Amino acid sequence: MLERRGEVERLEVAGSSVAATCLARAEERLTAARLLLEARLWPPAYTSAYDAYRMAAEAIVVALGYRGPAVAGAHRITLDIARAAAAIRVVTEALA
Repeated sequence: MLERRGEVERLEVAGSSVAATCLARAEERLTAARLLLEARLWPPAYTSAYDAYRMAAEAIVVALGYRGPAVAGAHRITLDIARAAAAIRVVTEALA
């Protein structure tokens, strides 16, 4: 459904290595956020923490074989897909 509406695009090349790259970028942003917090630089710490959250969500979406296109609302779409995927995993594991 999201693909038909143009809210996600199927990746030709996806998989664990592309997702791992996204996750590594998220970890770098989280490290930056920690350093900025220690320096009491609140606004850039918040921005870096949000970027880490968004990039981690992007890693999940990429691992599923998709990416959010560069459109208004792409961050929301990416975060929604990642939350749904995580919820499915939690429910599946609970039922196992």
